[in-house]
Amino acid sequence: MAAQLLISGLHELSENGVLPSSRQEMAIIGPIVRNELFFFITILVLAALMVLFEMKRRQPLELPPPGAARRKALWTARRERLWMASVTPALSSSS
Repeated sequence: MAAQLLISGLHELSENGVLPSSRQEMAIIGPIVRNELFFFITILVLAALMVLFEMKRRQPLELPPPGAARRKALWTARRERLWMASVTPALSSSS
């Protein structure tokens, strides 16, 4: 992925005349730069993996005795579940 970003940057600089290039170089670099779908899919997969690993890492919540601490722990757990539930569909719908 880093190589594709580097090649894309070189391609743009060559197109704008900042770096010298030949037709043969552009013919080699062109198909790599046009393949932006790979980059897009890679970013989505990495984001989805981060969310999935975070979900697996979570430990079951041990509730404190009734009171403010318990309400705070329940709210924190609920907020994290809502966050995970909102991120996962957003990732799957953007692909």
